[in-house]
Amino acid sequence: MGDWSVLATAAVGIVGIAAAFFAPTWSERAIGRRQRERDFRVAKRLVAHELARLEAHLHVLSQSGVIEPEIVGLLESPEWDAHKTTLALSLPGEVWRALGHIYATVEGLRTVLALGRGEPVSDGQRNILAAVVKLVGGASGALERIKAEQA
Repeated sequence: MGDWSVLATAAVGIVGIAAAFFAPTWSERAIGRRQRERDFRVAKRLVAHELARLEAHLHVLSQSGVIEPEIVGLLESPEWDAHKTTLALSLPGEVWRALGHIYATVEGLRTVLALGRGEPVSDGQRNILAAVVKLVGGASGALERIKAEQA
């Protein structure tokens, strides 16, 4: 009977040591995962909001007769710049690439429009702006629909 109690005590001790060794790692991973999920939700919301804002400004610009400096100045993307790393870690690859392409398009368009401040909006520019408005609007909606569990 004494041998069993010693073995049982040793087994409980080993299990306790193992639990003490693995518990912090498990809890740290769980805390890290929850933090990444929260960061992703925040980044997704802020970038989706920014895309909706960009869509509205691009729409106003496409309807305007003149390239207005105030509107062109509003085509910046601070949320994307701040959160693209978080989104890169959590979004599916094709979504990440599409968003990167959209933001590169908006940045290129902003640069070109900045050069033509105060000039009339040509029919070609109006068509390009309308296409970019659709692209940005679609991205905003698609980003809102992506769930953290899918990433």
